[in-house]
Amino acid sequence: MDTRVLKSFLMILILLVAGCEIIDSGTGKIEIESTPQGAEINLDDDSTGFRTNYTIEDLEPGTYNLRLELDGYWGWETNIIIKAGKSTSIHALLGVEEGVVKWIYDPEEYTGYSLFFPPAISSDATIYIGGRRLYAISPGGLMRWDFNNDDYSYFYTPAVASDGTIYIKAFEDSYIKLYAFDASGREKWALPLGEYYWPDDMGGSLGIDEEGTVYVVSSPNDSFFYARNPDGTEKWKYNIKAGTRFSTIAISEDGTIYLCANNWTYHPSNLYAFSSDGELNWKYSNTTGNMALGSEGTIYVGVGNDLRALTSEGKHLWTCEEANGKLAVGSEGTIYSAGSWDTLRAIDQQGNIKWKFYLGENTYWKINTYPAVGSDGIVYIGGFEGYLYALNPDGTLHWKLYLGSMHSCPAISSEGILYINGDNRLYAIATSSRGLASSPWPKYGHDNQNTGRAGY
Repeated sequence: MDTRVLKSFLMILILLVAGCEIIDSGTGKIEIESTPQGAEINLDDDSTGFRTNYTIEDLEPGTYNLRLELDGYWGWETNIIIKAGKSTSIHALLGVEEGVVKWIYDPEEYTGYSLFFPPAISSDATIYIGGRRLYAISPGGLMRWDFNNDDYSYFYTPAVASDGTIYIKAFEDSYIKLYAFDASGREKWALPLGEYYWPDDMGGSLGIDEEGTVYVVSSPNDSFFYARNPDGTEKWKYNIKAGTRFSTIAISEDGTIYLCANNWTYHPSNLYAFSSDGELNWKYSNTTGNMALGSEGTIYVGVGNDLRALTSEGKHLWTCEEANGKLAVGSEGTIYSAGSWDTLRAIDQQGNIKWKFYLGENTYWKINTYPAVGSDGIVYIGGFEGYLYALNPDGTLHWKLYLGSMHSCPAISSEGILYINGDNRLYAIATSSRGLASSPWPKYGHDNQNTGRAGY
């Protein structure tokens, strides 16, 4: 044979061999893909050290148990048969892990109202929650720092500014104070807000606008609504002339500051609308402390046993009878109202009840938390009987989980972890929601930082 022909034949043979996938006739392989990717691959209960998407080669023929694990998703498992000289392909769709407790933080100060108020989540994922101390908890459930100045202290709902400053009201030695801390737990300043005699009546939200101004209601003995600069100096104040013991503060997209004060005294409760410089725009009387903001400037507020919708000028739009309660608004505009008995109501933007979810019969004060709406429309609500409920947008039960007595509002991180207190402990629970709903008011305090600054 001509040597040139032989060389050409050998070159073609080499190229063909190089371009072909040769599988050892005595072994097989498995191509493993998952959605989402990055799942740990386990064969016969042993970790391979690989993550999807990945191909494992040189497997002896036989039956193997394949298990994929990815944090935040249910484990995926199947049996596969490997044949000599064959390739097997697997694509696994991982289901989101829901209703599973990831960790529990149990403070040492396990007395009284040790963890009673809604948590806040900062931009670095630190969870802040008040009780007998102010606690800063890592996303993994470890305490980063805590603060307490007095043996008889109570810290209420924290709010986190864009610069990371943590603001919180506190009861100390018969005084109400407003504290400011940096992210390391260093006290920046503290301001007295008047004397008071009982700690558990001083709940209520704070407000933080885009410029960093902090809005806070003083003690009932002081009766002022304050606007404070980030350094603690006074910007303005307004005498509401009534002993406010619970309040909701909201800041609309146009900069209007709303204060819905529940006085629980002989003075009437009111909804106030202020300009950013402290001028009173209007006042709506005989309200409760329940308030939420909707689209196009609509305000939802409790009046007696009813829920009313008002325009941004304080004009009445509609009334939904027997629907007053703790409020949240979904991305499509549905208002969720958790009444003080046993019912969560879903109400459309015209004031019609879409559905009701009953938490049980013959119960009193059964709903004791605010609803929170997740990014996927799931509504989370805790009951006094101890269950955290996850409801579908149509009002059907998605799942429920027993946590014990709950008295606040959930926060939901962008990683899908819901934080709520139950039986004086902080729970971290896996959900299908990746943060809060894109709505004007998905939860108490509007956002995970509890700024009260409405918008999307």
